[in-house]
Amino acid sequence: MTTVSSAAGRIPAALSPALEAWGWDSARASEFASLTEGSLWPARVIAQHRGMWLVVGQKGETAATPTGRFRHDAEEGEMPAVGDWVACVHSPHDGEARIDALLPRRSAVRRRAAGRRPGAQIVGANVDTLFVATSLNGDLNPRRLERYVAMGRESGAEPVVLLTKADLSVDAAATAARLEADLRVPVVAISSLSGVGLEAMARWFIPRKTLALVGSSGVGKSTLLNCLAGEELWPGRS
Repeated sequence: MTTVSSAAGRIPAALSPALEAWGWDSARASEFASLTEGSLWPARVIAQHRGMWLVVGQKGETAATPTGRFRHDAEEGEMPAVGDWVACVHSPHDGEARIDALLPRRSAVRRRAAGRRPGAQIVGANVDTLFVATSLNGDLNPRRLERYVAMGRESGAEPVVLLTKADLSVDAAATAARLEADLRVPVVAISSLSGVGLEAMARWFIPRKTLALVGSSGVGKSTLLNCLAGEELWPGRS
């Protein structure tokens, strides 16, 4: 597939606030500047559905699909994933957005492919911090935590363990300290209900940095995201 490397030259949208809010920086602008097609515009993938990607560019969100050349040249694992920066073009036939190139990934979170398919599936790209959530409500599994932390390290992101439902544990702080020593990563005990520990997460919420959250079902991911957002964005259990 088509990728681009850092090069000097034109730097479109280098300081665009709309793109910077999604993590655009001078290095990305330089990578994009190496492309010679003037009709291309930068965007970031924010969602993926069957055969369609949702991207956000300087003019907001739009649906996009890969160009025929992109599909033909793409190798396994190199189709766009959520978090990827891509170069798009408007189709001359219908005016719809098309993904024509993929900028280099700084990190890639992978999980084993579902079913009998071999290899690993990229579930997130260009993640700076990977929050690994697990519950202190009887669901604490050190082995599973180790696998998640290893996945974070292998991706190139910084893994951070979140011990959710700390209000249900009498020794949350001690458990966090023990796991931090064992796993050698930051561990924070939090409660979305009481707000305990949420302020400690603030140091990872940095402008132009990308955060991701993983964890087993029922550990409180949706509740945490709704709490951080201040409104219900993700209904149901997590």
